Amino acid sequence: MRANRAGSGGGLFFLASDAVLHDTEVSDDTVSGTTATGGGIMTQGGSLACTGGRIDTNDGAVAGGGVSARDGRAALDGVAIESNTVTGDGGGAYTTGGPLQVRRCTITANSAGGRGGGVFAFGDSLVL
Repeated sequence: MRANRAGSGGGLFFLASDAVLHDTEVSDDTVSGTTATGGGIMTQGGSLACTGGRIDTNDGAVAGGGVSARDGRAALDGVAIESNTVTGDGGGAYTTGGPLQVRRCTITANSAGGRGGGVFAFGDSLVL
């Protein structure tokens, strides 16, 4: 996935789905609008499992420059989450309504205009 644009989920959008990504690159994707979330990946109401790969240089608006996970489980293992930006919360990753598990990931050089330059977890468990 590279250089895509959308209202939410600039590169990938999963609604009530169980998504599994292996060694996937999600880069240079953009979302825009007053409700735009998930510059690179947006998942809502399902689960997301990413193993390996990169989520980098994506642009978010409201939440989740790299990844936005809402109302479901998300697990990131061995993923490079780098240089993502968001005007709101969670430059690298944002989660609400479900747990986020992060293992063996590099989370570097992400930025948020709000809270959590690397990761923002709202009311959920975050396992690092």
